[in-house]
Amino acid sequence: MNIKRLYFILFLVFLGCSSGEQETIAINCGEVPEGFIQTEIINNPNYVFINDPNYKSIILSDTDGNVVLVSSYEECQHYVKGGWINTSIVQEEELNSYNVLLVFVGGIFFLAIFYFNFIDLKKRNINFKNLLNYFPLLFFTVPALNILNKILDRGFYFTVYSESQSIKYISLFLSMIFLFLVARLINKSLNLNSFSLSISYFLTSFFLFDIIFLPITKLTSFSNIFILVQILWFVLFLVKKIPFRDIALGITSYSVLIFFNNRYFLTLSDLTTYKFKSPDVEVQWLPLAERVFNNNLFYSLENNVIDGYGMMLSYTQAVIHKMNYLNTEFSFMPSNSNLVLLMSIFLFLDLKISNFNKLLLSSSFLMIVLDDGWLRFLLGDSLMLEGLVSFLFASFILNISKFCFGKKMNFDKTIFILFFSTLTFSKQFIETITLLMIVMIILFSNKKLFSLIGLGLVAIVNIYNQIFFGSTKSVEYIDKNLYEIVLDVVLIREAKWSNLLLIYENLIKYKFVLAALLFLTFFFIINSINSPPIERTRKIIFYSIMLNFLLVLVLYIFIWQNTETESSFRYIMNTAHLIFISLFIESESFQKRSKLTRRNNF
Repeated sequence: MNIKRLYFILFLVFLGCSSGEQETIAINCGEVPEGFIQTEIINNPNYVFINDPNYKSIILSDTDGNVVLVSSYEECQHYVKGGWINTSIVQEEELNSYNVLLVFVGGIFFLAIFYFNFIDLKKRNINFKNLLNYFPLLFFTVPALNILNKILDRGFYFTVYSESQSIKYISLFLSMIFLFLVARLINKSLNLNSFSLSISYFLTSFFLFDIIFLPITKLTSFSNIFILVQILWFVLFLVKKIPFRDIALGITSYSVLIFFNNRYFLTLSDLTTYKFKSPDVEVQWLPLAERVFNNNLFYSLENNVIDGYGMMLSYTQAVIHKMNYLNTEFSFMPSNSNLVLLMSIFLFLDLKISNFNKLLLSSSFLMIVLDDGWLRFLLGDSLMLEGLVSFLFASFILNISKFCFGKKMNFDKTIFILFFSTLTFSKQFIETITLLMIVMIILFSNKKLFSLIGLGLVAIVNIYNQIFFGSTKSVEYIDKNLYEIVLDVVLIREAKWSNLLLIYENLIKYKFVLAALLFLTFFFIINSINSPPIERTRKIIFYSIMLNFLLVLVLYIFIWQNTETESSFRYIMNTAHLIFISLFIESESFQKRSKLTRRNNF
């Protein structure tokens, strides 16, 4: 089975699974009335809908068979957003015929998936009689059937095609091609052997350069820094004697991307059908990205919305927007966030697991995220930082053993740690985990000098903070004394244990994420019993996930005791990619222990 063809099909599936919320509303409720003003009613349980005498009443129904009569466009679109549909759109006999066809096609699809999974297990000499060896397939099947069931109940709840979406799809596709070509150039230049790490190097290089030379870069604009760093990458490619045809291909790809995005800028920037599902975007993350993009890093740090925030992620969001559009003012584009989500495929391609399990992992991850409105908004449809930090952190963690504990040259190790250290200016609790890992690398390194560069960057930034900004605060959102926090945790004093239940109740809403956490823990424990020692990378991945989860618990039990626990899920999703990656790595490791033949018998 050709993995490149499979991922091309997966890419097309991603394009077809956009939310298409406005199109769905139009199908069920009709066109938007002239002069209609959207009212925020989601948090107002006492809101009363006003009947519109010019609107023809419509009967809507939900999946449980409940019906409601709506008498205004506002009321109709509110219910449709909640999953209700206009039952009069499709005649019953047409719906039944459609469902039969869909079940038949779906059945053929699942039979094919099961067949190829059986072939894959047999080819790898895996014991296909053991039910647990089918776990990757089963984990993929459940969300796939869940989506199929929704389609059977109410038809396609995402838009399959529209002219505006087609333009966004093409833009996204061109961005992916450019990133792939850039990753290939960086791979060849630095011998990284990782597409995801190459992309992380590229995206974070702009911030890294800017923050190191902040006393100088404060005198120029973000646009100038963007151009300068691109020139430096170009010079590196020439110095490393990369074939000019590869460089030319990248330049051509970029030219096509910029031409297309600017040609259809009005369509790509149209937000009339877009809804911000969190006030944090408009209050915090959008202004921060705008300040970086429209001015520079120094200005954004000087006028920081969040005291202690290191600005790396907002800076990288500005880089992605500049990369795609080259315009002079920042404006939020959902396609930029979609690109961050789709970059997950580069992570999954880097894994040392079977091609079929890569396909199951990619499909499962994208289906789970795209099918849930809040997950989609959190990881790939907004300026929320969880999706970006999860990708960057995962790309470094997957390669940390190779560069920091392997036989790589000291220069390669130094470069890796330098780029890795940019995550200490990202987001809690990834900042803390990154800093701890850098310290561990230094402690267990034979040549500590080459590892100190990570702490060197932290020291330089702290000096800049004191000189230019008069700030010594390095932890955002925490006003309590750090020493007092440590004492509270060590002595287990003033703890609010009831928040554990609230965090669990919030997490259980996202059943597939909770299932992934539970099963990856199960497989990790099983693989640790009566088996060869687990390799270092797998341990680092697992313990990073658990440490992040533990820090979230500490935050809400000892510090944010009266803060909304719904935000705890966002912090857990800082390791979203690693959660699913670890699950499939550990399940395949279990598969490898279940060989049909045992070498010790020969």
